[in-house]
Amino acid sequence: MNKAHQSLLLLQKQIHHSLEVETASLTGQLPNSIKKYKAEFERTLRQQKQTARIISAAALIATIKKHDVSFIADLHTFAQAQRTALRILRQSIKCDENWLLGLEIVPSSLQSQLDAYINGDLDLSKLNSLINFQEVWGFPWKNYVPIFEWARTNKVRIIGLNTRNLSDTLVKRDTWAAAVITEALKRQIPNKKKTRMIVLYGEWHLSSNHLPKILQKLFQRETSKKLSSISIHQNIDFLYWKLAKKRKELEVNVVKLGKKDFCIVSATPWAKLQSLANWAEGTPEDSEHDYLSHIRNYGNIIANFFNVPAVSFDSLSIKTLREANFPSKLSRRIFTANEIKLLHELVLANQRFYISKTKTAYLAVPSPNAAAEMAAIHLFRSTVEMASEFRADADCFSEVILEYAFGFLGSLIINPRRKCDLIEDHRVRLKDLERTGYKEIYRNEKKTRAVTIEIAGRQLERSHVRRVIGHVKNRTVLIVCARHLGEMTAKDLYNRILSQSIPIESVRSLFFDRVIEEDPFTVYSKIAALAGMPKTEKSKSEKF
Repeated sequence: MNKAHQSLLLLQKQIHHSLEVETASLTGQLPNSIKKYKAEFERTLRQQKQTARIISAAALIATIKKHDVSFIADLHTFAQAQRTALRILRQSIKCDENWLLGLEIVPSSLQSQLDAYINGDLDLSKLNSLINFQEVWGFPWKNYVPIFEWARTNKVRIIGLNTRNLSDTLVKRDTWAAAVITEALKRQIPNKKKTRMIVLYGEWHLSSNHLPKILQKLFQRETSKKLSSISIHQNIDFLYWKLAKKRKELEVNVVKLGKKDFCIVSATPWAKLQSLANWAEGTPEDSEHDYLSHIRNYGNIIANFFNVPAVSFDSLSIKTLREANFPSKLSRRIFTANEIKLLHELVLANQRFYISKTKTAYLAVPSPNAAAEMAAIHLFRSTVEMASEFRADADCFSEVILEYAFGFLGSLIINPRRKCDLIEDHRVRLKDLERTGYKEIYRNEKKTRAVTIEIAGRQLERSHVRRVIGHVKNRTVLIVCARHLGEMTAKDLYNRILSQSIPIESVRSLFFDRVIEEDPFTVYSKIAALAGMPKTEKSKSEKF
């Protein structure tokens, strides 16, 4: 293992350990019956550790299509788990096929209401009220909304799987869910078209000795037929650390554990724990105090990794979407009318940004990624002087690219699985936008994507950059374009640091130890050249 990767892994394990301690304190002791149930889940997974092998996302989708039932582990507090489930649904289910979607979060007693929702006779807010989701579950409802909306749009029938009483034992709930799945599939047997089912259910239930085993036995007893099923786990801790030890944690997306068990690797163990800690603590997602604490911790970790002096976060002010009108309250003695107008435009464009004059970080919609990015930018801007007002010239444009590049690079230290739009994503999105015809709402995005492609798609030259940005009158378009370019540069830079193609010291020196005579465009050119080849994957959609 190389020095940079070893250093990063040590920092990440420290983050993970501190979150383990925090979540244990917040959630308390599990009842013995649940401890035993969890231990059985972990034991059956570890038994397959030696047979684990890497497969592609396409191979997993093909496997799903071959089986009657595919269980997907649901980590209820973790938005990434629901996003991954939705990606699997989109890639697995075609419009001319018969599929059912089973959800643990809905009791089977509400089946008629679920059917009414899919048929367009009941709205989602009413369904949420009937489920009594906040009281019964208490997890973020918004994470599940896209799944419900997708099912309704694609006319995929949702089957409620839970008992009405969540105080029932886990085994009783498994038995109930198995009976509901069996009944739903039995009703489809007379159909000429084969019916398959995807089930989103809590991860511990997916042990081969829990719900899948109960379902196999019950289905065979009821129908005299064998049922084929697989279990798709998400972000199992020991697998991530095993991959990290081999420096494969960023390359691998799917691991096949055994004949019937798979694991998707789409996030880090500490990101998963952070979501649990936030939920257990009941912390509002846009709490300024909470995110200031995260930013301070992340900033110190990033400073440690790059071996730069830590900076104070005491004077940093956090703003979120709830305070979206804050630019209008800024002092006219400190800010020009032009600057305030630009900040308003960035807020309307839902962009994160940092204001060095007042040490203000605007997170827009708060998230751990946003907090880590702003921590890195605060570290960078507290050390490196930049132009006080944005100008549409190559140097000022390059300064903004450098800011976002280091921000994204710092966030990758905290969350190495973080994605950004890569060159092919920009091309695909631009084609999609062009197919929609002219719509005012997409005008700025089309321009931003086009400018990003124009600059990223060829050799970096000052005259070319000056010419391209000179045709853009909208400053927000240029700043968002700078963000895209910075993110792509950071992604390549991060991969090259971990592969030991470039030393951390070289990266630190270019960002923090600028020679006075060097202008920002020259610095950006050097960093872009350093990121160089090999490039990252062409599209973020290559992974779940």
